[in-house]
Amino acid sequence: MNKTVRNIWQSAGWKGNTQFWVDAILLGLCFPFFLFPSRVPSLTAALLIAWAIRWLYDAFWNLQPLNSPFSLLVVLLVGWSMIGMLVTADPDLTLDKALGILLGVAVWRAIVLHFKNKSSLIILLAAFITLGTAFVAIGFLAVDWLDKIPAISAIVSLFPQQIISFSAIGSGNGVQPNQLAGTILWVFPVSMLSGIALWQGEKRPLSLSVLFLSLILIGILVLSQSRGGWLGGLSALGMGLWLATFGLPASHWAKPGRFLLPISICLAGGIFAMIAGPSEVVNLWIDPPDASLVGDLGTLSFRQEVWTWSIQAIQDFSFTGTGLGTFRRVAHRLYPIAIPITYDIAHAHNIFLQVALDVGIPGLIFYLGLIGLFFYNGIQMLVNNPRAKAVVIGLLMAQIGFHFYGLVDAVALGAKPAVLFWMLLGLMHVVSVIEWDDEPSS
Repeated sequence: MNKTVRNIWQSAGWKGNTQFWVDAILLGLCFPFFLFPSRVPSLTAALLIAWAIRWLYDAFWNLQPLNSPFSLLVVLLVGWSMIGMLVTADPDLTLDKALGILLGVAVWRAIVLHFKNKSSLIILLAAFITLGTAFVAIGFLAVDWLDKIPAISAIVSLFPQQIISFSAIGSGNGVQPNQLAGTILWVFPVSMLSGIALWQGEKRPLSLSVLFLSLILIGILVLSQSRGGWLGGLSALGMGLWLATFGLPASHWAKPGRFLLPISICLAGGIFAMIAGPSEVVNLWIDPPDASLVGDLGTLSFRQEVWTWSIQAIQDFSFTGTGLGTFRRVAHRLYPIAIPITYDIAHAHNIFLQVALDVGIPGLIFYLGLIGLFFYNGIQMLVNNPRAKAVVIGLLMAQIGFHFYGLVDAVALGAKPAVLFWMLLGLMHVVSVIEWDDEPSS
């Protein structure tokens, strides 16, 4: 195993690459300070200046091009985010989110510049799964568990409650389970499909370990009692099965599944509408029940209130947004929102509304462009490169699951776990540019 790891590392092509080691060391130093910038502001500022010098050097002297299909949209989104930084009325909230975005882009940039072959992809996948699992582990130890479904709450009560508190590092009192669920949705599909790829590559012990980790992540997702997380998880798994039919030969027995899933969803929706009746569907929206198979649906009324005033705020600040991370205060400051001022709204409970609130409608357009390009590249790889299939399906599942979850919840672009979003963009870039056929498997 050690010999295999050493061979993979040597094949990545970083030996003697000064630029790689400068970026790696600088990123390692920046990571904790950009995640928690208010803890040691002077060091955070010094590292920010160091990054500015590093990027200026590359731009004017080193001239390293970012040859990625995502480059233009990333530059536009980040550039527009600066407007969200300038217009903010709450710099303390914006600083965290701005540095979170900067950290994510720095990681994406390093991936585009330095990860260029299959060995580096293996290392990047391992780094993504490790970092994602670390975020989930910290969240699990700090989560403020929900009490929605008695059977699951009984299991949750067996765990120690909030073993660690983020108040000690200046970031609130605990992790919200919905945020934990959103983070898991980025991680478990990549972990699961990486495990399947390892199994196909005859690396059975490592495959079983990675697949076992995926089951643990799915278990925590269930325990979170996040209905949005469950929706995202089921969507990721269902769409993963559907995506697996792409690229199959016409004679393959599973080929009809490409058409079966969308037809089944339409039929299920039609049957539900006929059985329940239009009036019941409307009543479910207007007056959500206090009891259901998935617990109290009263939070739907809360989300409707937040969505209403989110849309109003987007109309009022359509060009710039309200400022990165500021909606939690702007909502109470400017609008008659029927939620107690002592309650922290946190975000818009919809990823698309949240992006528009943070960076305006132009920023939302750039974000949607990134997601659209991500899926376009993924589908192209599925159809044209069967050897990349398992990894690509895992990446697509991660974004599908997260954005279905994002219909009712959000992990904002500058949030701490959102560095995983930027890593997913980097992973899709690497998968798209490496030589799958010419390079031997490690």
